[in-house]
Amino acid sequence: MRAMLRLLHLIGLAAFLGSILVHILLGEVVDPAHDLAGYALAMKIKYLATLILTLPGLALMILTGTVMAWRQRLTLLTAKWLGAKLVLVILIALNGAAVLTPLGAETARLAAEGVLSGALPATFTEVKQKEDIAGALNLLMIVAVSTLALVRPGTRIAVGRA
Repeated sequence: MRAMLRLLHLIGLAAFLGSILVHILLGEVVDPAHDLAGYALAMKIKYLATLILTLPGLALMILTGTVMAWRQRLTLLTAKWLGAKLVLVILIALNGAAVLTPLGAETARLAAEGVLSGALPATFTEVKQKEDIAGALNLLMIVAVSTLALVRPGTRIAVGRA
């Protein structure tokens, strides 16, 4: 059971982090000034990747991580690093689902609208900047969660325990 949970956790991690890398690259590879249709397609793919990979990967990681912690009888009192990690994961999930996903949908919609009119709408830049800021915040929190998962402050043997 432990091996299966760890495998599912790693699959969730791969889907989550892999889609974030694709999300970042798609936002930077196509220049809307030179290829507006290609840019609109990239924004649509980013949004769909969020729905198909990012959010389900995060949900799988949360589920398997919770079950693994429960099976090891880890509590927030005995493993304070786990409490900090849990708070960050909740913030990541909230920011991803409540902020980034709607902004991604709006970015894709505005880019598609720009293809029809021949130029990005004036509101596009504002929405894209909000998405970039929320994404950067999530990336910082992801680095913090990853660090906590690897270092596990306060434990004698931190790396290698799961």
